[in-house]
Amino acid sequence: MKKIATLALLLYCLTASAQHSYISSSGDVLLYSGSIEVYASPYIYIDFTYRSVSETWVATLQLTPTLVLSAADGVQSVKTYQIEFDAATVDALTCSGATNSEDISNCLLQAVEDYLTALNGGTTFTLH
Repeated sequence: MKKIATLALLLYCLTASAQHSYISSSGDVLLYSGSIEVYASPYIYIDFTYRSVSETWVATLQLTPTLVLSAADGVQSVKTYQIEFDAATVDALTCSGATNSEDISNCLLQAVEDYLTALNGGTTFTLH
C-alpha cells in the first residue's frame, strides 16, 4: 500500500505544473531604442511590481533562449531588463481574465507587448 501511495504522489508531482505567463517572439528583439544587443526569438518571462508611492508598475523581463538543448541545461536567462509603466498607461488597456489577478496580469503583459512592438516593428509578439 505504501508503494502505491508513493507512486501516486510521484505521478501527481510529475503531471502537476505551474502556469507562467510569458511572451514569445517571432524574430529578433531589441530591449530599448538605440540598443546594439539583439536577442534571437527569445521567450520573455515577466515579473511585476507595483510602486504605490510613484503609482508605477515595474516589469522585470527575463529573456530566455527558445531552444533548451537538454533537461540538464535548464532554462537559463540570457538577459534581465526592467521597464516602468505609469498607472495611466496600464489603466488604458482592456484586460481579460477569469479572475482579478488574471486581469491585472493580462493588462501588464499587453503593456510590455505594446512597448516591445513599438521597438521591434517587424517582430510578432504572442501572449501566453
